[in-house]
Amino acid sequence: IDARLSDSDNVSGRYSFANFHTNGIQGALPVQLTGKSFNRPQNIALNWTRIISPTFVNEVRVGFNRAVFITDVLDWAGLGTGNASLGIAGTQAHDGLSSIAMGSGLTTIGSTAVIEDNVTNTFQYGDTLTMNQGRHFMKMGGQWLRYQQNRFYPGNNGLLGLFEYNGTFTGAAFADFLLDLLSRKGVGSQTGTWGHRQNRIGVFFQDDFKMKSNLTVNLGIRWEYTSPVVEVHDRQSNFDITTGRQLFAGRDGNSRALYDPYYKGFEPRVGFAWTPNTFDNKLVVRAGYGITQYME
Repeated sequence: IDARLSDSDNVSGRYSFANFHTNGIQGALPVQLTGKSFNRPQNIALNWTRIISPTFVNEVRVGFNRAVFITDVLDWAGLGTGNASLGIAGTQAHDGLSSIAMGSGLTTIGSTAVIEDNVTNTFQYGDTLTMNQGRHFMKMGGQWLRYQQNRFYPGNNGLLGLFEYNGTFTGAAFADFLLDLLSRKGVGSQTGTWGHRQNRIGVFFQDDFKMKSNLTVNLGIRWEYTSPVVEVHDRQSNFDITTGRQLFAGRDGNSRALYDPYYKGFEPRVGFAWTPNTFDNKLVVRAGYGITQYME
């Protein structure tokens, strides 16, 4: 959408999305699960530019992005509760058969069923005011980004888990299997979605100052703040490496993020453009310097 609402107001907008869905082909054996996935990213962006006066222009930007990425396993053969069929006790969170490995992965049946569900929401707002005052061409504004991630991941052991036999007890992995002498077993989380939240804020001011007809100086400063990541129900912890004590979010005087925020994200910029008169205005000298912070 592009709309000219008045001589002073222009509005534009965009919505886009994509769908991707795939199922893996059948495995060599019915007990070998294959993968399937579903992805749906979509976003909307709106922009409003208003001419306040011949020397003042304001621009507002609003955006929202939602991305769904789901990676799953597919019981293509309809095995169902394969563990019960083999006499493995307990319930199972997904159709199929747990991974049973006999010796360095040379003989493996079943699957650990490692899946991952990711749903992220990103809300963004920005405003920029442009002013032209004599020799000064100035811009100021800011952005605010609200980030949400809702995720489920059972861990490397997967939903169905694993049983491993490596010959530790008899010298032969298959013999350990026949005697049910396990070297390792494990299973991942069965349920539970956690949600991470974060704010990212930036404000700036810049001035292109035309000191002379042939010399322009660029001055600017930006401040950015990336808030520590918190979990919506404080379900995260850390360890004090000096005492070995486990630290829980939001308890015993600990912050919800378990690490300190950083408020000194100042990013100055300075530069110039100069056209020496001695070269018939055919040469332009430019230089600039700035500091940019990078955070993961």
